[in-house]
Amino acid sequence: MTRICEVLEISRSGYYEWVRERERRRQGQATYLLVKIKEVYEKSRRTYGSRRITAELRSEGISISKNKVAKIMHDNGIKAKTKRRYKVTTNSSHK
Repeated sequence: MTRICEVLEISRSGYYEWVRERERRRQGQATYLLVKIKEVYEKSRRTYGSRRITAELRSEGISISKNKVAKIMHDNGIKAKTKRRYKVTTNSSHK
């Protein structure tokens, strides 16, 4: 660490403050994305998965990958509801 500070000609405390600030910004961005993902998810009546949510966010001008959306959804327990298949239970052509 000392070497990096010497090469960059910065103080050690200044470097660590920069690292912490970067992490705070990243955390704030993750919180913002989670809120936006939940908005789209609820608007779709909990049926959209990561692909559709990604498309919706991109249409709103938010640049994000499908994998990032999928990871945020997984980490927060957000899953798309799947429709049940219609099963025919009556056979009207019996003899």
